[in-house]
Amino acid sequence: MKKFGNKAPIFSTALRDLFHAMATGGLFGDEEIRHFNGWLFDNDTVIPLGSEALAILQKVSKLDWSSIEPAILGTLFERSLDPNKRSQLGAHYTSKDDILLVVEPVVMQPLRREWADLQGTLNTLDVERVAASPAQQSTITTKMRTLIDAFIYRLHSLKVLDPACGSGNFLYVALKSVLDLEKEVITFGADVGLGYRFPMVSPEQFLGIEVNEYAHELAQITVWIGYIQWLRDNGFGDPSDPILKTLATITNMDAILAFDANGNPIEPVWPQADYIIGNPPFLGGNKIRQELGDRYVDALFNRYADRVPAFADLVCYWFEKARAIIAQGITKRAGFIATNSIRGGVNRKVLERIKTSGDIFMGWSDREWILDGAAVRVSMVGFNKADERETRTLNGIVVSSIHADLTGTPVDTTKAIKLYENLNIQFEGTKKGADFDIDFQTAKRFLAVQNNPNGQPNSDVVKPWVNGKAIVQRAASKWIIDFGSTMSLEEAALYEAPFEYINQKVRPKYESTRKNGGSTNDIGLKCERH
Repeated sequence: MKKFGNKAPIFSTALRDLFHAMATGGLFGDEEIRHFNGWLFDNDTVIPLGSEALAILQKVSKLDWSSIEPAILGTLFERSLDPNKRSQLGAHYTSKDDILLVVEPVVMQPLRREWADLQGTLNTLDVERVAASPAQQSTITTKMRTLIDAFIYRLHSLKVLDPACGSGNFLYVALKSVLDLEKEVITFGADVGLGYRFPMVSPEQFLGIEVNEYAHELAQITVWIGYIQWLRDNGFGDPSDPILKTLATITNMDAILAFDANGNPIEPVWPQADYIIGNPPFLGGNKIRQELGDRYVDALFNRYADRVPAFADLVCYWFEKARAIIAQGITKRAGFIATNSIRGGVNRKVLERIKTSGDIFMGWSDREWILDGAAVRVSMVGFNKADERETRTLNGIVVSSIHADLTGTPVDTTKAIKLYENLNIQFEGTKKGADFDIDFQTAKRFLAVQNNPNGQPNSDVVKPWVNGKAIVQRAASKWIIDFGSTMSLEEAALYEAPFEYINQKVRPKYESTRKNGGSTNDIGLKCERH
């Protein structure tokens, strides 16, 4: 680095030669470069660097990068996104501690139970072997080796899927956790005289789905770096060339919606896996349309109409798909992080469906979480097919059952029904679809107009607006333009002055939030009433 100084063109040429060597393996000067892989370095394109960038690169090149925490790639990915795009994706970094709160109970707990049972059997056989004859000892040793081989094969054949994998942090943590367990099994086998062996668990067992192309590429690197570090840190050396292999098991696609050749919405098929984990997008139901656009959202609502309520948070679609896969017997267990709104309203319907076809065995109902520097509240939910032998934990405490609202109370209040006696004694009030408020002077001017084409007064749509706060606090007079929930666009246009005001003042703001060229319907000109 130092010899290049501020000679950026020379450095770019040298770096291009290095990338070329990394693509296949070969010499770079007098240094032998190992074969990385043709996917990551399938071209030798170099981004031109100025003297300032070269100075920064020179500084960081002096650091030891061999022990970099792969999860940091998630932070780099999130921070590199355009803020608007980040909002649309619901992208966010998840800490290792939070990931383990999902990975441990969903993936590792059943595997550890299985290993504990097997370990008890192996210890008994080892005691019997000591007192046995030489011929019997050989038979017992063979049996012990067969049992350990079967369990290691079990670890080697399992599949873990993150259907919203981002830059791969969940997959990386899950991979290390399973490798740690395999090493424990290998060490036990060596201690009882069965020999040492190389771990069989590999990155190809950890599957991902990611819609963002950049994150999809990072996820593969995150998993491979984590694997290489684990091998080195645990005394197993380096993997064979190429050092980084293409992970075809991490797919670049939308996990919840696709379109066939005719443009019809279809539900994507997830790869088969024993366990499903992840942290799907944090995107509230009231923001889905403005972030994803009309065409996408209409297709999404239509495809999941009988399974996920309209305007449920986006994460609910991942819950429902995982639930359905578990109900089919394809997957054993799943666990996701969601905002704590999953416990109530329309979002809770997906947890109620989980309770109908299976059960919730793990829950964190209201946990603090940091997103973009602000504290938010999240819920974590693990679910499977109903199993009475399963230990259920809520907020880290063993409970007898977990209800759909993520409580463990003796009475399940989610099953409460409406009392007939209480019907029609409460009114929610108005709910505006946009900023329809106007001041008194504007309202007075509209009400003075007498020549609408339909012969109707503007008082039909220009009204005083009163809510509970105005009643108890004697707030200032407020007015609103309300075309109602059934009036057509053509009918609304006949109230010329109010309509033109909305067209100029409200509609542009509303349309600016629409994405992907979606149609602009009359929702943007109405004050919704409930």
